[in-house]
Amino acid sequence: MFKSQKGITLVALAVTIVVLLILAGVTIAFVLSDDGVIQSAQEATTANDGAIVAENIQQALVAVQINELAGKIEFETDEATTGKDVTSDITKGLGTTGVAISSGTIKIKDDNTVIFTNVKATHNGKTFDVTYANGRITAEEAGA
Repeated sequence: MFKSQKGITLVALAVTIVVLLILAGVTIAFVLSDDGVIQSAQEATTANDGAIVAENIQQALVAVQINELAGKIEFETDEATTGKDVTSDITKGLGTTGVAISSGTIKIKDDNTVIFTNVKATHNGKTFDVTYANGRITAEEAGA
């Protein structure tokens, strides 16, 4: 009479589609939520840019300090205690790194003490507040 037919039943197809829709909804929520993958990637990019800013300024600062120790930078009498403004020297040292100091001053005293005053730097269109403490430069996104 009836031949047995092989294939997917309509119920099995409907269950499969429902499961796929649930998985898609969970995935979209995970990717686009406030704590999702895209937000985490953007935060990681900003943190990486801040590290690039700090590292490049640190390298330029070390180059200036080496020049100061080698006697290539002369201190005026009052600069020995107040510090010599080396912001332009550091800016030159940054060269083509993509990092630029947009405001503030960086000074070095005769005893090689470093003073950062309201230093802001830019990289990849973002502005960073740059600080110096205990021999370490840090850069945090401005306004964050």
